[in-house]
Amino acid sequence: MRGTRVRAHGVLQLLLNCSDLEGIRCNTIDVLQGILAYLKKGFRNPLPLKYLDFSSCFTLFCDNLHILSHLTEIRIGADVPPEYKDKTRKFGVESKVVKGELEKALPKLLNLQLLRNLILKDVTNDQVRIALEVVGKRLTRLDLHFMSFGFDIGLLVDLARNLEDLEIADSLIYPSVQPCRCSLCWRGPSRTKSQGLIRLRHLSLNRVQYKPGADTYLLDHSHSLLSLHQEAGPDITDEYISKLGDKLSDVEQIVIKGLDCQLTYTSVLNLISIPSLERLGDLQDWNLSTEERNILSKRKDWIKKVGYSNNLTWDT
Repeated sequence: MRGTRVRAHGVLQLLLNCSDLEGIRCNTIDVLQGILAYLKKGFRNPLPLKYLDFSSCFTLFCDNLHILSHLTEIRIGADVPPEYKDKTRKFGVESKVVKGELEKALPKLLNLQLLRNLILKDVTNDQVRIALEVVGKRLTRLDLHFMSFGFDIGLLVDLARNLEDLEIADSLIYPSVQPCRCSLCWRGPSRTKSQGLIRLRHLSLNRVQYKPGADTYLLDHSHSLLSLHQEAGPDITDEYISKLGDKLSDVEQIVIKGLDCQLTYTSVLNLISIPSLERLGDLQDWNLSTEERNILSKRKDWIKKVGYSNNLTWDT
């Protein structure tokens, strides 16, 4: 209903009359105001909603999650980089979260027993840690955006080992300072029962900045990926790709991009031989000579895998 004139009162009518309503694609503030109106009228029956965007207002609803017990996916945080919040009319009217309030509210995610997908935007490392300590083990999908102060990706191995789909974007990421004691890394007697991100199938790291060791950390802790989309990093080399072995044996998509990409024709030949691979890119950022690109462009059996023609040839 985006782009319509449906406002909070209309949302309230939907909540009152649609017993199978799973989500409302409408102005986020109107949806939240409609839910608040539902509460003010004294209704206590759980709503059927399975998806809800709390934007910056989760702290206003955290004490009433009992009426939202069917939620399987939620978003917390605004869809705009933090530096533009006050400059954007749409997001300038959002609730301003008092310092420390979100930390108090996040433990109440425990009341959402069906929650499987969590999207967090413009949050701190400590706030993500609190959320993962509460619901991390039940999550199958996690999206993190606008974490400019950094995120410790080691928390995922410790607290969210059942993830199947992980996306991190517009953020700074770094590996854990403490040695990882999962079975993939630790050979001592005190290693944990964790086997890393054993269920992770889809990994996406877009527009991220890496601290040393972060570019390969999640790959090192995965087992069998179906899709890999990530920014290039200093440790993602031909040698590293060749060592991934079975981790990529079932992969269908590999997109590694960025001006720092060090991958060469050697990795193209290595990856193109994977039977399950359907797409390889973004080769315009890879270290390929004009001759190598021309060779690829003439191999019709490879065109489908390496993607668009501008991945292959320079303008001549």
